[in-house]
Amino acid sequence: MNTSNLIDKAQTLIAEEQFDALLKQGLSFMQAGEWACALTAINEGLHRAEKTNERDNATWWHLKGEAHHNLKQFDEALLAFEKAIELGFDDEAVFLSQALAFSRLKQYDNALAALKKSEKLKHSNPDWLPTMGAVLVSMKREREALIVYEEAAQLFPEDYRVWFGMGDCLRHNKQFESAIKSYDQALKIKPGSRFALLMKFYAHSMLREFEKCLSCLDNILRKSPDDIDARRFRGDTLWMMERDDEALQVFSHLLELNPEDEKAMKSKERVLDGLCEDPSRNQYRFCS
Repeated sequence: MNTSNLIDKAQTLIAEEQFDALLKQGLSFMQAGEWACALTAINEGLHRAEKTNERDNATWWHLKGEAHHNLKQFDEALLAFEKAIELGFDDEAVFLSQALAFSRLKQYDNALAALKKSEKLKHSNPDWLPTMGAVLVSMKREREALIVYEEAAQLFPEDYRVWFGMGDCLRHNKQFESAIKSYDQALKIKPGSRFALLMKFYAHSMLREFEKCLSCLDNILRKSPDDIDARRFRGDTLWMMERDDEALQVFSHLLELNPEDEKAMKSKERVLDGLCEDPSRNQYRFCS
């Protein structure tokens, strides 16, 4: 969530000397990304700010909610946002903040309701459309989500979330070539993104483009050599390509790292048992 406007509003209140110095300190911590320290200062400042009017206090309750959210304390964040609304916070951004917290708690109906209350922000706040798209995807409403992401791409073409989310929609709709193009756009914005490379790998695998699968996985492993999922998927890909010796090396290495890795154990047994002659080899089985 972009808190810059909220922080500007808080700074105005501080300039007018309406708040305890602890709140000013909390704001400084927030700007530095030190959320735990910010929360401590804001909590104490709110406790001591008994003489301030309630409407202005609402800004600080919103900031308190943002601090909780960044600390992944989503239930506490929702309580703070609700308090800000109760005190008359007049910025629709608080509903967007609610939606983000509801989404993290997988309360998608509540997230959708909160987004609708902040719909005026859809063209001005870069968080609104990606959040709406992600919520719709989570509710398995991919066609609606795709419309949202297409609009977002026109308004915010440099936003990684837009292209990644669009790629997921297209992949779920089995439009794999288009999904790959969308993931490529995401990777231009955020080169080396593990999530984009992994989803691009899935799309290529559904098209049986195994060399391109390996390219995606190798890009992940160059940055994170110990990525277990990428190594396992690489072994599976090599097996599908009938490069059994190389696949066996991958699975053996995974078992050296973790002798109790059941997936690697089964994969190694599959290669050793000569399943390369099994017709079922031709089936996609990366997610087995």
